[in-house]
Amino acid sequence: MDWLLQDNAYGKAANLACSFSPEENGSDILTYPCFSGAYNSSSSLRLRANICMHSIKCYSTWKSSESLVKDIPVLSDSKARKKSIIDDTPALFNIEENSSVLGSEPLIELEVASQVSKWCGLIQSLAIRHKVDPNLAKAIMYMETTHGWYDKFYPFRKTILPMNVHYQYWRDLGATEENLNCPFNNIEIGVILLARISARIEHPTPRKVATIYNFLGAEKVNKYGARVGKLMKEKPWVKQGCVR
Repeated sequence: MDWLLQDNAYGKAANLACSFSPEENGSDILTYPCFSGAYNSSSSLRLRANICMHSIKCYSTWKSSESLVKDIPVLSDSKARKKSIIDDTPALFNIEENSSVLGSEPLIELEVASQVSKWCGLIQSLAIRHKVDPNLAKAIMYMETTHGWYDKFYPFRKTILPMNVHYQYWRDLGATEENLNCPFNNIEIGVILLARISARIEHPTPRKVATIYNFLGAEKVNKYGARVGKLMKEKPWVKQGCVR
């Protein structure tokens, strides 16, 4: 794979921070140099315009160089975060852990409504393509389909399962009512959102990423995020046949 630095501020920052390529450790998964928004590639998700918390080699360099991060905006407003995700521009989304939310199963959760086993192979392949933990994508789908099963009875809904993507809110990301009714498109846009959210959290955890997936302006882990974190440990979809 040929990675080319762009001739801009982020490219220079990346060049300063990381002098290696993904191939050096034999894998291009979660090992991109710090400002991966400084790279060209066939997939926009590889433009992970963020500090590279996933690279041990790069992390110590970043920690000792404040100049590399001074121009990266820290965003808390949902509109600003949305724009960063859509435009794939550098940003950090601050979000705190919250020990008061435990991720207990709510009464509304209907296990038989889960669509994870139905789309298991598709989730797996799309998550791997976009460098997302497949179990995170499965946990999100499990949440959305077991909590939002009643949506089909609501005629004016603007979010579409199985990833419960809002087609108007994310129209600039390519979402339309028509294409979200195709499971492939629906799952891929959901996975893209997970990837871009993860890329903008300093120390991404399933609880933090899921919380912002649920509410873009969140600054503290909520019940949704806590439940996703617990589901990733329990993996209820395994007993339904999704064992990949």
